[in-house]
Amino acid sequence: MTFTLEIMARELAACIAACNLVTESGVKIPVLKATYIKVADGKATFIATNTDQTVSVSAAAAGDGIAVIDTAMLDAKVRVCRQDAPIVFSGDDKNVSASQGRAKWSMPCLDVSTFPIDVTKPVEADHFDVEPKWLLAAMAETHPGMEHNS
Repeated sequence: MTFTLEIMARELAACIAACNLVTESGVKIPVLKATYIKVADGKATFIATNTDQTVSVSAAAAGDGIAVIDTAMLDAKVRVCRQDAPIVFSGDDKNVSASQGRAKWSMPCLDVSTFPIDVTKPVEADHFDVEPKWLLAAMAETHPGMEHNS
């Protein structure tokens, strides 16, 4: 399966910051440290879980496909990108390459079938909308070195 995604770095950073709230870096099960990314119909949906809590966030994006990528690794890459420019991803179910300007990097993918929740069903939880300015302010507190412009 192929995976393509083009998304503004600021939008990606906000989604990955939300996923970081539930992924656990100290666990031995790699998929519990990863984010499930589905791109379709002009949006990218990011889902992360630690099996007790699940977060699902979406952002406008172009592309198609599904990938499961380590959340901390993706977060580290996105933090150093220009926030006002798009990041382009392409790859398959084994590896995804990402680029922004002259910067390029590669990340391994986990097997989509190992993701521990049924992503075809809506996340069962209280739904609430978060204002982008509030989310950017929260990101500034949790990622002090990351540039962001509202």
